Amino acid sequence: MTAMLSVQHVKKAYGGVSVLRDVTLDVDQGQVVCVLGSSGAGKSTLMRCVAHLEPVDAGTISVEGQLVGYERRGNHLHEIREAELCRQRRGIGMVFQHFNLFGHLTALDNITLGPRKVLGLGRGEAEAEARDLLAQVGLGDHAATYPRQLSGGQQQRVAIARALAMHPRLMLFDEPTSALDPQLVGEVLRVIRALAHTGITMVVVTHEVHFALEVADRIVLMADGTVVYDAPPSQFRSTTDEHVTAFMSHVTDVPAAVSTAEALTE
Repeated sequence: MTAMLSVQHVKKAYGGVSVLRDVTLDVDQGQVVCVLGSSGAGKSTLMRCVAHLEPVDAGTISVEGQLVGYERRGNHLHEIREAELCRQRRGIGMVFQHFNLFGHLTALDNITLGPRKVLGLGRGEAEAEARDLLAQVGLGDHAATYPRQLSGGQQQRVAIARALAMHPRLMLFDEPTSALDPQLVGEVLRVIRALAHTGITMVVVTHEVHFALEVADRIVLMADGTVVYDAPPSQFRSTTDEHVTAFMSHVTDVPAAVSTAEALTE
């Protein structure tokens, strides 16, 4: 069975500094994989490479068996044209640390812009779906609201709805709560937690360890630009692996993460 996402021996450097060192990772269809790791481990760079917002220096990334950002000609890989890359990205939804909403557009218009311009949906169909998505993320009464009128947590939920409006096969979350005040984290995690039960394939980079243990099918730990541990949450909880032990010894927000996880189950 072909993996939904296959990252094979990917390397990436900036100015001679290696950020990703031979990363290999497969994610099966319908799986929720949470990626943990200290700052500088390469987590965000990996997400950007998966969406081909950054080209890789070596290795390959495939979604449903199709190379992302490249095509093979003989024994060499060549970057594809921008139009083809945009077509590929339709199937990859990405939610960033910062919300990247268009400030001059309402929440409804932020969500409908992609489906109308890229998918060719009519205004009525796009708006009907956008309203359903806003209701799904708990913002059904904020369709006419502008980003500046929304809290950070609400803006991030609009960003999630915007990504879902493109009907992605794969959802990437790059530390979606890191820019939020602590009291707003729970509302975004609730939405992601609900999505985890819908069957969509998700890769979530997060610092919320207890949340990851709750929702993930697999926990992936990165350090120094590579994957150092990959296992189900039950094994992550009980392992004596030195990389996991070292990471957990430096996690300072565990109490907050615990309270957040408890809040999610209320």
